[in-house]
Amino acid sequence: MARKVLIQIRRGLESAIGTLAVGELGYCTDTSKLYIGTAGGNVLLVAAQSTGDMLKSIYDTNNDGKVDYASAADSVPWSGVSGKPATYPPAAHNHDANYASAFTIGHNVGSVAFVKIAEMTTTISSSANELLLWIHGVSDFGTNKPGCDVIQMSTRGSGSVEAYGIIPGGGDAATYGYVVNATSGLTELWVRRNAYHQAMRIIIGAAEKSAGVINTGSLLTQAAQPAGFTAINKQRHLIGPVTWNQLKGV
Repeated sequence: MARKVLIQIRRGLESAIGTLAVGELGYCTDTSKLYIGTAGGNVLLVAAQSTGDMLKSIYDTNNDGKVDYASAADSVPWSGVSGKPATYPPAAHNHDANYASAFTIGHNVGSVAFVKIAEMTTTISSSANELLLWIHGVSDFGTNKPGCDVIQMSTRGSGSVEAYGIIPGGGDAATYGYVVNATSGLTELWVRRNAYHQAMRIIIGAAEKSAGVINTGSLLTQAAQPAGFTAINKQRHLIGPVTWNQLKGV
């Protein structure tokens, strides 16, 4: 008659199971985990599913420190990615913080036109606003030489407006003037355009406001010269490399 033999292994709370001898099994009565002793210490053999433990022997069979499925994900082919979009349209955005802003005035056809392109507060005691405009397309578009001017406005002291011809156009160039508007308290910058002038691309190279107002754009267009218009004498063409101080008239 066969004998019934009860084989028991070490058991107890996981915190008290201690270090098992090599080959000795240890069962944790509180967590249902089963360990075996090795030369390197206790190794988990089985864990109850409720604990959520993952066994290295099952999930990292090549012993590379990564779960086997995660290793496969490192080299998954693009065709194996599911749910990817067919196109990647860009999100709405602008580059105002990184690039100079600009605006455009179309070709002038038929007759003289005066266009207000900027206005700013000009007398702010010790405060100072500054505005620098690069104006491309300052001559008759029949010449194929649009030219480029630079306008500087400053509010240091009583304010000033200066114009520089940087790249000569093909002739019949635009001229500039300013109006000190007593009603609004602003100094207005106007460009006088003759018939068939180039479309103008006006880049705002610098617009720093410490107080008051700075507005730019195609703010107002009219045929008549504005009241109080004071012409600005366009200064010399700059030859050779242009420095920042030259642009500022220093």
